[in-house]
This record gives sequence, structure tokens and C-alpha cells, in this order.
Amino acid sequence: RYKSHPGLYGYDIWNESSYHSPQNLCWCPATDAAFQEWLRRKYGGDVRKLSLAWKRYSFTDFKEAHLARRLELYPDTMDRIYFHTDNAIEHMKWRYDTIRAADPKNPITSHGNGKSFSDMTKCAGDDYRAAEIVAPHVDKIRYNPGHLYHHEREKPWQEKVRYLAQVAADNDCAMRVGVNCGSVDPAVKDRYAHDDSISPMLDSAWEHCRALDELGFTRYCVSLKDSDPQKVIE
Repeated sequence: RYKSHPGLYGYDIWNESSYHSPQNLCWCPATDAAFQEWLRRKYGGDVRKLSLAWKRYSFTDFKEAHLARRLELYPDTMDRIYFHTDNAIEHMKWRYDTIRAADPKNPITSHGNGKSFSDMTKCAGDDYRAAEIVAPHVDKIRYNPGHLYHHEREKPWQEKVRYLAQVAADNDCAMRVGVNCGSVDPAVKDRYAHDDSISPMLDSAWEHCRALDELGFTRYCVSLKDSDPQKVIE
């Protein structure tokens, strides 16, 4: 109805794209069945591989595996987290495809919401994992240096930034580096006094700017945020 209206610039299809709260996650029979199919794909249709991964050696069928209800550091919980994350990514793509089919012209955006491991378990948001999937459909992707620290921790953060820059370049995307005062890379935060929240944030921003510049990726912007607006102004 409004795609040709002069007052319309574009669409924000998901603010801070995740499920935001455990109450918004689903454990109904249909979701449980979808989880079982997800497991079937992940483990190549071999229930023995699932049994070994979960240490549940009596499994004879994927229908015997169910979504974990409790948050534990066990393989079934990890698979539940990744299932919900993949589901959120697919949900985002469905929103994009639905609007793009009706309006092939106007921009479509989403306010990304990078997640630490603890947030991912509750909300299923994961910008780092989603980047390669959503980049072909958007104009800009985003990451948070503090959240990036928690992904694939065996890799240096510079390698992860290189990956994201390559994904952006391959898909003609810009990138936003979203540095939040409350989620700074712990390695940077340790350099400063406990009550100094601004210096680590600025230091982290400079580090990532230098890394992107050295990679020759210049289509980026930086956002700095804090819950205290006075600190941001200063």
C-alpha cells in the first residue's frame, strides 16, 4: 500500500534482531519436531553421530532427541542454542523476502544485536554467525567488539574482523562497528581502572578502526554507546 508514498524511505524489519527474552522462545511439539529435523541435517542423518555427540548412547531415532529446557553446558544445550539462532536467522530472511517481494525498490534494514554467549542462550541473537547469510540481502552489517570476543575464542579477534570485512566486501556491504560501554573486549577493559568505562570503549574503537584500515576496508562507521548520556557527550 505505501511502497510509493513520498513519506516512505524504507523498512526497519527487526529492532535488535533476536528473541530478546527466554519467554519468546518456543518448545511446542512443532518446534521440537523442527529441532529434530535440524539435528538430522547437522549429523548427516546418522543417529549414531548424535548419540556420540550428546553422550546418549541409547538413541535409535532422532525423534528421541528433544529441546533442552535447562541451561547447561552440555552438547544438547549447545545444539538447542544453535537451533534457535538458525531459526532467528531464517525468521529474519523471511521478513526480508516478504517485503522485498512486494517492494523491490526501497531500502530494508534491521538494527542488529550482537550477542555474548550468555545472551545467545536466552535470546538466540548472533550477528557474527548471521553475517554470511544476511549480507547478500542488506546494505550494511554490524558487529560489537565485546561480543566478538566470545565467538570462536581460539581465534585472534583480528582474524574474526578479517572474516567479517571479507563478507562485507564480497556482498558490497558497509559495516558498523558498534562499541558499547557495557560490553567491551575484556582484554581491553583489563588495561584500565575498574571505574573507567570510557577509555576502554575508545581504545577498543581505535583498535578496530586500525584493523579495518590495515585490511583496506574503508566502508565502515563507528557507534559509541553508554547508558549514561552524559558520558557519551563528554
